[in-house]
Amino acid sequence: MQRAIRLARGARVSLPVAEERPLAPSRQVAAARVGAPALLVLLALLAALPLAAVEIPPFFDYLNHLSRAHIIAEFDASPTFRDWFEPASLLIPNVGADLSLLALRSVTDTLTAGRLLLLAIAWGTLGGAAALGRAASGRVSPWPAFAALVLFNEMLHWGFLNYALGLALLLWGLAAWIALGARARRLQIATGCVFALLIFFCHLVAFGLFVIAVAAIELEAVLAERRKRGGAVLPLLRARLPAALVAAAPLALFVIGSPSSGLPPAPAFNFSPFEKLSPFTRLLSSGSPVLDAFVLTAAAALLAALIVLGRVRLDRRLGFAAAALFLAQMAMPYSAMHSFFVDNRVATATVLVLLSGLATRNRAPSNTERLGWGALALLLALRSAALVQGWGAAEAELREARSAFDALPRGSLLIGATPTGFEYGTYWFATRSRTPPHEHTASLATIEREAVVPAIFAKPRQNPLVFDPPTAMIKRMSLGPIPRLRVGWHFAALSQRLRLARAEMDAAGHADQPIFVFAADLACADWPPGFGFRPVACGSFFSIATFRPNGRFVPIPRSER
Repeated sequence: MQRAIRLARGARVSLPVAEERPLAPSRQVAAARVGAPALLVLLALLAALPLAAVEIPPFFDYLNHLSRAHIIAEFDASPTFRDWFEPASLLIPNVGADLSLLALRSVTDTLTAGRLLLLAIAWGTLGGAAALGRAASGRVSPWPAFAALVLFNEMLHWGFLNYALGLALLLWGLAAWIALGARARRLQIATGCVFALLIFFCHLVAFGLFVIAVAAIELEAVLAERRKRGGAVLPLLRARLPAALVAAAPLALFVIGSPSSGLPPAPAFNFSPFEKLSPFTRLLSSGSPVLDAFVLTAAAALLAALIVLGRVRLDRRLGFAAAALFLAQMAMPYSAMHSFFVDNRVATATVLVLLSGLATRNRAPSNTERLGWGALALLLALRSAALVQGWGAAEAELREARSAFDALPRGSLLIGATPTGFEYGTYWFATRSRTPPHEHTASLATIEREAVVPAIFAKPRQNPLVFDPPTAMIKRMSLGPIPRLRVGWHFAALSQRLRLARAEMDAAGHADQPIFVFAADLACADWPPGFGFRPVACGSFFSIATFRPNGRFVPIPRSER
């Protein structure tokens, strides 16, 4: 046939018959389709190295989550736990991590369950960013995978497991919303409702961010439709109104059935530029501020340069969503409904959505994408190595405290204390200068020695477990911060409170239950005599003292009570 064509046209160049069929993908494109997911898996393994290196990551509230789940799991078998705690409603927007820990706890121990949940959150977040980028651009590329650098972000270092789990689900929910949007509107809304309900049970703020992101994506669709076909905006908005159903069921459940709806809103705002913008520079906040600053700056500079050079583009829908989340952060309160750092949490969600919206302008494999994968692997290796080193040093301190807890009688009442003031947001690139934080290290004794620790966050309408002690004084102490033991009056105040608690416990039939105080950053020699405290364990960064009331009574100023 080719010879006939040459004879007929007198042409020297033949026309291949293959032009009559669609061209098959090139080997380069096919290799990229296989290679990108493989690279993503390798990045996931590299990001998980810190979790494999330690048994207890040094996260602030993390031990409280573990001890609460441990109490619920052991509740029926422990008379001590039954005397001091009571189960509460699960219809609260702060229970996803607790339920996940309980499910894992049925097949493994508490500490392993915690690490498995952290792994699920980390990989779920990375996979969610990749899936969202795939739904937006149609392919897997390195730019959404830059989320691997922020898997262990500031909010996770605070130990906010419910919120972190909600963010992972938020990314998957947005991926499903975009993927189904062009094909099946009813299925899109039904799937969005399911994700909204799951995210709601993880955290109320994460649920609100999901609704805002969906609304922004729908608004972009309205504006795109108007640019394409013209016409009035109002009819186009009405056509998009069914998307509001994603918020209906969770909001109805919250108002009608959740005890959390009874919490006072009590919003407190802080609009200082530092408070609003520093969560973006503190995003990594691993305890190594110099390296965190380098990794964050290098990644941001690379992505910004590629965008300016036109090599990388931002999906308009996810750009709208990220902008909406940023504006929400600027307007949100610092605290509300007994929850703190409300606005600071949004920075992580904004960056994850923004990264998910990045894609290579040229859909074919290119040197740009190879540069992206290589730079990401290098930065992630540096960050994981730093986390392994930092977490290992932190675990050495936790291991020392755990050894000391072995000397506690089972079922003891253990009060956490410290002379160190609460530290937060003191630098642009670091949340705390003290790593690990030890305000809640005492909670480890709940897991290992069945100890009662009042500060584990088991509060009415906020948690699925409520601290209900047989002493009114310990109940009042549990609602505030842990005692700060800086000067003599602080020791006198704690002694007086524990005297009253001891009397109430004796009257309630708990005379045999001893009282101890775990004081981080306080040496055994720093306990003043005469207040009933006697050091029984001394560590490199802590001391444990038993408390026995003596006959001495010291009047305490009203401001110290």
